[in-house]
Amino acid sequence: MAAMLAAGDNSPSDGDQVDNDIEVGDYQTQTIIEEFVQCKLRSKGRMLHRHSVPADMETQVLVSRLLDISNELEERYGDQLNQDAERWIKAATFEKFVQIAKGVFADGQVSLSRIVVLFMFAVKVILNAFARNLSALACDVIRFATKFIVLHGVYNWIQARGGWFAVIQACGPGTSTTGGVLAFLSVLLVVLFALKRVA
Repeated sequence: MAAMLAAGDNSPSDGDQVDNDIEVGDYQTQTIIEEFVQCKLRSKGRMLHRHSVPADMETQVLVSRLLDISNELEERYGDQLNQDAERWIKAATFEKFVQIAKGVFADGQVSLSRIVVLFMFAVKVILNAFARNLSALACDVIRFATKFIVLHGVYNWIQARGGWFAVIQACGPGTSTTGGVLAFLSVLLVVLFALKRVA
């Protein structure tokens, strides 16, 4: 997995060092992603084997806010994200997942809405994996999304703003998510087109 992450990237190539960095920085992030995914899957009558301990109350409140944002985005763009996930998973590799994930932040801008879109995309991929009896892939997607956040600067952005809870507090209920997701969708379409040409 570390080798796939490092392929075609400037990320650290030493697998042990990467894993050590991940251990230090990603446990909370993995718990948040996993809780988010579990909540989304439960709403679809699905369940994923949990790798982290159940989220504490504070994390559940944080995830609840992320779910609120995702519900807003789902109403507007859920069908498009699902189509993109279905198209991606038919010939998907983790390397291509990284390419698409990078597309969310291709202009160098990080925002909570873009992070939520990344979470949502992971959920769409996982649901498609379940539909294709690829449950092992579903479990890997959470780990992969966590590593992407830590290795590609998203976690640094979160930490620079005081951590996950500070970022959530700064994003009030009225904060618009439209700009971030529109930028993501436009970049995603370009990335998918490029991947289709390469395939």
